[in-house]
Formats: sequence, C-alpha cells, structure tokens
Amino acid sequence: MVPTYGKISIFLFIIIIFTGVRFAKYFGQIRKHKGKMNKCEIKDKIQSIEGTIVTIQKVRSNQTPFNKPSRAKDFGDHYQITYELNGAQHTAWFRAYRAIVQIPKPSDAEKWILTK
Repeated sequence: MVPTYGKISIFLFIIIIFTGVRFAKYFGQIRKHKGKMNKCEIKDKIQSIEGTIVTIQKVRSNQTPFNKPSRAKDFGDHYQITYELNGAQHTAWFRAYRAIVQIPKPSDAEKWILTK
C-alpha cells in the first residue's frame, strides 16, 4: 500500500509531465507555423516583382550580406532565395524577425536584399 503522500506526489508528477508535454506540443506548432509564414512572405515578395522562385534555403546569419549584430541569433531566421526574373537567375536575402517586437532592435532594419 502506497502512503497518502506517495499518491499525491505521483499525481503531481503526472500533472507536471502532462502539462510539459502540452507546452512542448504548443510551442512546436508555433515554430512550424512561423516557418510557413516566412515562406509565404518570401513567395509573395518574389511574385510581386514578377519573379519565380527556384530555391529557398535557410542559412546562418554569418552567410548573409546583412550587417552582423552582436547576437545575430536574436534577430530571427535568414533565408537565401534563388529566383528567376526575365530568364536570368538572381539571389535575394531575407531576414525574418522572431517576434513582433524586437528588443534590442536590429541595427540594420532592412528585411530584404534583392539583386536584379
């Protein structure tokens, strides 16, 4: 027979594990949705200049031509986009912000670098 405090501790342990799993699942869905939103924004931008996307590749911030902040990871995901415009291939760079409000603000406020 398990003492009362043992039953309570087992119950609390199960509640904590269940809550942790729910939080992990929720934040995983947010991260997945954020990636889809970034790709939609990329597609909209390239289509607005009448180009067609060849590749979208997520890259590290030090592989981009954006100015390098002291903590580049804080400013979101970076993408290298190869697109075709008038029969020629070009490269675009996109910096997606992690949050609606960036603290500290990036020193370089631009989100796009397009080559034509």
